[in-house]
Amino acid sequence: MKVLHIRMDSPFYSSDGIEDGFRQNNFEYESVYWQQLKLNSGISALRERCIKVANRVKPDVIFIHIQSEGIMDIETLKELNKVGFTVMFTEDVREVIWQEELMPELGLMLFTNMNDVRTLNLKGFTNVGYIPTSFNHLKYKPKPTDKSYGEIIFIGNNFEKTNLNFPLAKQRAEMVNFMQDTFGDRFQAYGRGFKNKMLNPEQEIEAYSNCKIAITHNHFDRKGYCSDRGFRAMGCGAFTIHQKYEGLDSDTLYGTSWTTFSQLKNTCVSALTNDFLRKKIAHQEYMNCLNKNTWYSRVIQIKKLIQEQYARA
Repeated sequence: MKVLHIRMDSPFYSSDGIEDGFRQNNFEYESVYWQQLKLNSGISALRERCIKVANRVKPDVIFIHIQSEGIMDIETLKELNKVGFTVMFTEDVREVIWQEELMPELGLMLFTNMNDVRTLNLKGFTNVGYIPTSFNHLKYKPKPTDKSYGEIIFIGNNFEKTNLNFPLAKQRAEMVNFMQDTFGDRFQAYGRGFKNKMLNPEQEIEAYSNCKIAITHNHFDRKGYCSDRGFRAMGCGAFTIHQKYEGLDSDTLYGTSWTTFSQLKNTCVSALTNDFLRKKIAHQEYMNCLNKNTWYSRVIQIKKLIQEQYARA
């Protein structure tokens, strides 16, 4: 099978893990770097390029990874559908499902939360599915270093006092303040709006690889949804305490979790006082991440969802 991957790449994000997932599943791989094309040539040239490459490659699957509206339009999707089965994927969660207007021309729309899937199902769309977030396992892996980023770390931006609509932004800021008050300098938060600036990917890998505890927090409370930073942390070998969300306890998304600040505190204290158990659990999380949560596993899920969609059609 052939795949055309309309891929997303930036200084802070690489799609190499997705490419590797397709290649490991025996796809012949071709790609279009849409962000660079948009920046250098504009939206119209980007859309024309996607159509041109699709007609040249004749892919079975066209995997479109975009996070914001205005990149793809109905007419471009119509042309792509003449060549291959279109799958659009977004990792982000937004209050407004902007992809709805594109649904009639999509083979399959994939979200990383079940709420959006249910919303579109209720509107009569059957060409919609769920896969969890993942991470670039080629980059996010253990990297020992002598540099210290803190025993307990959180990485993520603070949007509490902004006009962005993130329902749990206030809770995130409160969590960081609580951890700073409780653990002092042993805890460090990195991100816009916090004391420490956001880390670049190389620093993030070092931080996750060498901390004793990594904490996650999600801006949205959605079934099946978690930030990909949880997978990055586990992929780097960190003992990771995930903010509890519906679906965390599934076989695929196994991990230690917290619900209340006091529970988070107690879990951190326990982990810091038992190095052997903490390292043992961290290794279990790491192996589960490699075995079930890389893009190799996600592509297997995507293939199954495509087959189910073909059966419905």
